[in-house]
Amino acid sequence: MAFDPNVATAAYIDSLGKAALDKAHAYTLGGHWLLLWGLVVAAVVTWLIVRWGILDRLDSKLGDKRRNLRAFVVSAAFLIVSAVLSLPWTIYSGWWR
Repeated sequence: MAFDPNVATAAYIDSLGKAALDKAHAYTLGGHWLLLWGLVVAAVVTWLIVRWGILDRLDSKLGDKRRNLRAFVVSAAFLIVSAVLSLPWTIYSGWWR
């Protein structure tokens, strides 16, 4: 008697019932929408940061000294500002849903 994973999987799925399968389908479909909206939120947050000119002002205040340090500070500021702006979406998608 050989074990056939396809038969075992089909038997397990048939034992779940229609309500559980519908719930799993809705959850998976919702996950796909979350991926799309996460991309949209990231694009809007990045656009806002560029539009407001926060990083340009920070870069001009640091001047021409220590180019590597300036790049690190500007990128750290981008990460912090984008994390703060996308916090509501992160809370919704990671915890609430």
